[in-house]
Amino acid sequence: MPRRHLPWLVLLALPSCLSAIEPQPEVHFGIQASLATPRLDFRELTSKPGLGLGLFFEQDLDNGWSARARFDYANFKEDTGLTSQRAAGLVAPATFRVAANQAFLGADVHKRPFSGPFDKFFLLGSLGGFRTEFETAALGAQPGVILRDKEKTSLKLGYALGAGWQFAVPFSATVRYTSVKLDNLDLATLEFGLGWRF
Repeated sequence: MPRRHLPWLVLLALPSCLSAIEPQPEVHFGIQASLATPRLDFRELTSKPGLGLGLFFEQDLDNGWSARARFDYANFKEDTGLTSQRAAGLVAPATFRVAANQAFLGADVHKRPFSGPFDKFFLLGSLGGFRTEFETAALGAQPGVILRDKEKTSLKLGYALGAGWQFAVPFSATVRYTSVKLDNLDLATLEFGLGWRF
């Protein structure tokens, strides 16, 4: 066969080759809202629940698996009762933490283990970096004066485990237990979340 015919043969074969390539799974964008309650050492800082917002990109995989890249940001308000109690018990100037903001950047893996009526149920695991900003307080020189400052941690590796339910698309609900170590503190939360996937 003359070589001059080769380009035409390639062009004729191209449509059938392209149709044989499997399409890549679609990536979905979504947003989420959460309510997180402090656990373990986090409760020593504040017992107030934290409100969070975030966004994610999710890709459906085979056999009930999906992967999600996510970013979350939660704000935990100051527990004024705990703050005043600590301040009243101090006999010398000292610093303590009274509120926190926490950001998470990482990945989720979801697995739907069941079929039939429970096919909307899924398990999830997360791994990523947590960064926490604390508002710290200390007694000032004047009686009753509390000086406040802010400090940020470096990015710490943490994890989350949980479960969820996929309602009629695009809504889902999740429960996650998150944990990250900060020196000798375990900043754990129990988080209830709602997600919207587009």
